[in-house]
Amino acid sequence: MLGHRGDPLQRAVTFQDLLDANIVELAGGARLFGSANDIVPVVNEIPNLDVPPAPTNLQASGAFQNIILSWNLSLYRGHSYVEVFRHTSDDISAATMVAQVSGFTGVYGDPVGSGQTLYYWVRAVNVNGVQGPFNSGAGTQGQTAPDVTFLLTTLANAITAGELATSLSTPIGNLPTDTQTALNDLQSQINDIGTVSLWSSSTSYSQGDLVLHPSSNSKLYRSKTNSNANNQPSGNSSDTTYWEFVGTGSTLGDVVADNTSNITQINFLDATSTSAAAQKIASLDATVFDPATGVAASATSLSSLTSRVSATESATTANTTNITSASSDITALQNTVNNSNTGVVATSTALSGLTSRVTTAENTISGHTTSITANSADITSLENTVNNPSTGVSATSSALNSLTSTVTSQGNTISANSSDLSSLSTTVGSNTSSISTQASSINGLEAKYVVKIDNNGAVAGYGLASTANSAGNIVSEFIVNADRFAIMRGGSNTTAASVPFIVQTSTTNLNGVTVPAGVYMQDGFIKNGSIVNAKIGNAAIDNAKIANIDAGKITAGTINTSRLNIDGSTLTSNNGVLQVNELNANVITSGLINSSRINIDNVTLDTDGQGRLIIKNLGVDSLQIKGNAVTIPSSAYTASQINAPASSGDVTVQTITYTSVGSPALIIASCQGAPSSGRSHAAMLKIKRNGTTIVEQRQGSGTLTWAVSATDFFTGTGTRTYTVTIANLGSNPKGSATTTFVTLRSLAVIEVKK
Repeated sequence: MLGHRGDPLQRAVTFQDLLDANIVELAGGARLFGSANDIVPVVNEIPNLDVPPAPTNLQASGAFQNIILSWNLSLYRGHSYVEVFRHTSDDISAATMVAQVSGFTGVYGDPVGSGQTLYYWVRAVNVNGVQGPFNSGAGTQGQTAPDVTFLLTTLANAITAGELATSLSTPIGNLPTDTQTALNDLQSQINDIGTVSLWSSSTSYSQGDLVLHPSSNSKLYRSKTNSNANNQPSGNSSDTTYWEFVGTGSTLGDVVADNTSNITQINFLDATSTSAAAQKIASLDATVFDPATGVAASATSLSSLTSRVSATESATTANTTNITSASSDITALQNTVNNSNTGVVATSTALSGLTSRVTTAENTISGHTTSITANSADITSLENTVNNPSTGVSATSSALNSLTSTVTSQGNTISANSSDLSSLSTTVGSNTSSISTQASSINGLEAKYVVKIDNNGAVAGYGLASTANSAGNIVSEFIVNADRFAIMRGGSNTTAASVPFIVQTSTTNLNGVTVPAGVYMQDGFIKNGSIVNAKIGNAAIDNAKIANIDAGKITAGTINTSRLNIDGSTLTSNNGVLQVNELNANVITSGLINSSRINIDNVTLDTDGQGRLIIKNLGVDSLQIKGNAVTIPSSAYTASQINAPASSGDVTVQTITYTSVGSPALIIASCQGAPSSGRSHAAMLKIKRNGTTIVEQRQGSGTLTWAVSATDFFTGTGTRTYTVTIANLGSNPKGSATTTFVTLRSLAVIEVKK
């Protein structure tokens, strides 16, 4: 019975085993097991909802042509599909259904095309057509990438059709086709002009030779023939048979001589110089060095002033000594006046003498006061001299500034043509447009070149700079300040322009097309790239390492991975065998599911390691097993009455016959017995196998009720017959009935085979 002997697979399964495996449980109200009616199957059901639940966590991820939707939906019975709604604005009342996604699938790819912005909602529908609530009242936004090819074409057309592109791609006016050859010819002509000499009657000239007229060396002629001798040019602008008038010119030596003379006049100043710069410098020189008002005179005045201030300081020091002496005299006078021996008598004389001395002292002080006043006047005069607007220090400073300005002016005059070309400005009404070019080099440490355009306050341009940073390293920069930057291959007028690279710094509208800000490239070759968010229309990838993938569909090819996670369920591989964490399938039409454990709606099917299936809870409405391969359930029930008199012994009231494989059997029998007369009787119920009594139960009183179960561990195979008998035990001391009326006769046998 317990499998201790023989094949363990033949061990009996008890109701306790079924309870421990959570396959069955005690029926409601039952505390102890007495019959099969006391147990019921354990059933864990998926919720059966009248209204489908709302989907959650709706996500919309945009690609180039598709918006990929994903959501979560709780399991429930009777689910049919999920409806997908969308609209161009976040307005659920205006949204329309665009798809029905069957089953609990939480992914849908919506092919909407490029450059689209749409809002989405989803809701579940059951098999009865009942619609559940939407995932949310607010739409979930999804955006596809713009059509880059179309935008590139739009930008390229706008660039190549613009005036700037036309100016850049158009050849420079009046230049010959073979520019290098023309430059070589021009250089040759310049060389010839540099060596032109006066016409001479003793020289024979070839065609193309240049000469200057002997009496007017500013007129240039070219020989029209070979062996041109003794034919003097006309001396005016007219052509002759032998000479062609070229124009007015001078020899290079004459030009150099004239310039040398001018430079000499600047370098060696004199009163007869005709150079405006020389005359200006000479005038400034005379002002600075004027003996009465120039720098030397100012220096002399400062020296004299210094002497006078020193004298004043000495006189002040001397006055201090006299004042100290006068104070001593006054003290002595006081002593004399107050002397006890001579004070009274000599007071008048002493006072008279004192008055004289005080008067003298006052005169001395007055004299010094005049000197101090004179010194103050001298200082004031010196200040006036120093601050004189015409001849003082300020005037000298102004003269020096004037000299600096004059010299700078000469420099500006020399480079005036360059300044005119590097700074242009036009103004019409209130509109002003300016362009400037600035090139600078500072102390051999910094260089900068800037081209800038200011169109009514809108500044654009580019700059190249090379500077030394705080660490002493040379750092170079090239910066473009523009709304749009592009690299264009224009070629000649007959070559179609192409724009492989464009930077659009702000969103713009070109011919009704909205072009977002960004960098546009026709073809890109990148060795290493880091992209936060990529939208790829068509990707051909040799080797991809992706942490998370969300795809509307994968139509071809092979996914090679050791682990695959689908909606939170993980597929893994172990030695070539696929392992699935959770599997939800409507239909599995072929193949083999090989697993040691299967979980169906949280009910686990397990094995005992020896090929036997362990089911924790089992609920079966109708069980049909071919050939009774697992168990042999047999039952019989008769409600009608059968009589069991005492004289007949064991009367059979129910029978079951089947073919046994030798496994234990669970037998459950029940019936009801009533006395034929009187108030009481006694009877015996027996359960027999092939005539052998397995169990018996005696009852006595009025109406008798039997409910008996037993387990038969007989291992014999072949035909097996189980019977239930009732025997009336005759009269008891109370004189009861001798016949038992038996009704409601039932017998059930379950043989466990595996």
